[in-house]
Amino acid sequence: MEVDLRLLMILIVGPGGSGKTTVVKNVYDSKSIQEFFDCLAWIDVSRPSKAEEDQRAELSHLKGKRFVVVLDNVWTTNDLERITNAFPKGLLGSKYIHDLRYCAPELEEWAKKILKKCEGLPLAISAIATLLAKKPQTPIEWKKLHESLGSEIRPHFSLSIISRILQPSYMHLPSHLKTCFLYFGMFPEGYSISRDRLIRLWLAEGFVKPGKGQTMEEAGESYLNELIGRNLVHATTREMDGRVRSCRVFNIVREFIISKVGNFITVLEPNCSIATHSGEKIRRLSVQNVNINLLTAKELSQIRTLLVFGQASSPSELEVLKTSTYLRVLDMQGVPLKNFPDNVIGLPLLRYLNLSQTEIKSVPKSIGNLAFLQSLDLKRTQVTSLPKKNYELQDMRHLLVYSCDVTSGVAQGVEVPAGNIGALSSIQKLFLIKVKKQRKVVLQALGQLVALRNLGLVDLEIEHGRELCCSIQKMRELSTLDIRSTSEDEYLDLDHMNSPDGPPRYLQRLSLTGRLESLPQWISQLHSLARIALKRSKLDADSSSLEALQDLPNLVELELVDFYTGDLLKFRAKKFKKLQVLRIEQFDELDLMIIEDGAMPELKRLTLSKCRNLKLLLFGIGSLMLLEEFLLYEMPDEFIAKLQMNSEEHYLVENVRVIQSFYGGSTGCQNLS
Repeated sequence: MEVDLRLLMILIVGPGGSGKTTVVKNVYDSKSIQEFFDCLAWIDVSRPSKAEEDQRAELSHLKGKRFVVVLDNVWTTNDLERITNAFPKGLLGSKYIHDLRYCAPELEEWAKKILKKCEGLPLAISAIATLLAKKPQTPIEWKKLHESLGSEIRPHFSLSIISRILQPSYMHLPSHLKTCFLYFGMFPEGYSISRDRLIRLWLAEGFVKPGKGQTMEEAGESYLNELIGRNLVHATTREMDGRVRSCRVFNIVREFIISKVGNFITVLEPNCSIATHSGEKIRRLSVQNVNINLLTAKELSQIRTLLVFGQASSPSELEVLKTSTYLRVLDMQGVPLKNFPDNVIGLPLLRYLNLSQTEIKSVPKSIGNLAFLQSLDLKRTQVTSLPKKNYELQDMRHLLVYSCDVTSGVAQGVEVPAGNIGALSSIQKLFLIKVKKQRKVVLQALGQLVALRNLGLVDLEIEHGRELCCSIQKMRELSTLDIRSTSEDEYLDLDHMNSPDGPPRYLQRLSLTGRLESLPQWISQLHSLARIALKRSKLDADSSSLEALQDLPNLVELELVDFYTGDLLKFRAKKFKKLQVLRIEQFDELDLMIIEDGAMPELKRLTLSKCRNLKLLLFGIGSLMLLEEFLLYEMPDEFIAKLQMNSEEHYLVENVRVIQSFYGGSTGCQNLS
């Protein structure tokens, strides 16, 4: 009998991001596959390919062997034919698999709908793709599967696809991560929460147990990173240095969580009442788009945690809190409160209070009664001052309070009284405060806050620089520092950290707003610095404006606003080696910007704003090989003209994926890419 030695071809077809590579990788890595074949190879076809003769030579060693070859990222049939023609004949059973980037037109509509339902979750996509491969490739079959996805998490669907995929991951979670994962059920569908807010909630709930040498905040962030690493939580946004900024769980995962929480949390949504949960002990309640005024005090008498979302109108006196004496966590971010709720002061065990993005205007003196309060979040409120009693909260770890200017949107600091600010010995984050009375005394007392990680101060004057620097030097764990002067013309005198101790060595984010005679010398010692913003510095043309910054080894983001009064700005060769984001704004005299070859080799986003005299295209911009975005805000017409498609100089930026010009207060936009 003649043996057919023709290769078996397997096609995996679908739109980009549909999970084709994930499915094939699972098979490729399996032990049974690796034991059956003599040779395995994975080829990314999207990369620059070699000539067919060179490919034949490289693949000749497969002749006479049983092999499997995966061709990933095949975009055209020409690529497919060119590579397959180079394959030698192999033994019976040899196979090659193609990951093709197209989809049958009649299935495309349902493929997109299924992907939307999965929200890009690799586990879900992989499982559903496996199931689809066994079904007839018809629109009606794909439609049936899509319609079943919404209900398959329900408990009686014991063999549901997503449950089968998520259950092992969930069961293998350590108990502390399992608790943190289930807590995501407290947030509405599609809700993205900031990293810091989530960690503060976990801390107040008592979920976080720090390891040796860790703060609780650091341990909480490691928990979050592990959940993201296990693909159970999705990082919605990240800082440029890779740190998670906000996160969420996909809707399909949230449905799985709701099926698992039992009495751990209770979610109150429209068309659902507390009576539905009668017989249950409600410990943690999430009120989502339900009027909180409809709840009664009796229903919440045993509650420990209350999170409120989606209130259309201002709640009344929050009578429900009168009997909630066991409450530890109260989060009403974004609720249209007009006044600080008086009944909050009667919650003796409260650890966490979030009234940010509300309309409250003041904080009562009796805030000092909340002896166990760890986090007080009053960001984006109308609060302008804090009472002296605030210093009695010795468990306080996070004091976040500022208002925003209605016109500019710029954060305005909140006045703190003269007093024993050093008593806040546990505080990690103090932002954004201003001191009016006995300023030198208070600035000196800040030096007692040696555990501080994040400090923001406004309304500083030149005469207070020495006291401030002396205090900052004692904060050896400080990671974020934001300092702002009293006015546009006020100088900051900060060059007083050049003693043997130097500046805090782990500082990662630095923002200085105010006039500078020169950049503080200690900035060049900040080897951990990832982001720096320098605003209103107005350095003169004779200063070496960038020298203190250009060799910082981990700097990835640089923002310069009204920083320099010279007409020439030069980025020197082989400097700013890790910089990925650069923003230059309001350089009024700048008319020439030079980027030497090898400068900023990793730059991905470049923004120019309101540089009214810059009319020549940046000299050397073509050397920024990784540049992906070039954003322009209210730049001169002459500059924009050089980026037009019909311009002789457009070739210098033809590889930049996004070039956009914004004008008219960012309301208008012109696409130049």
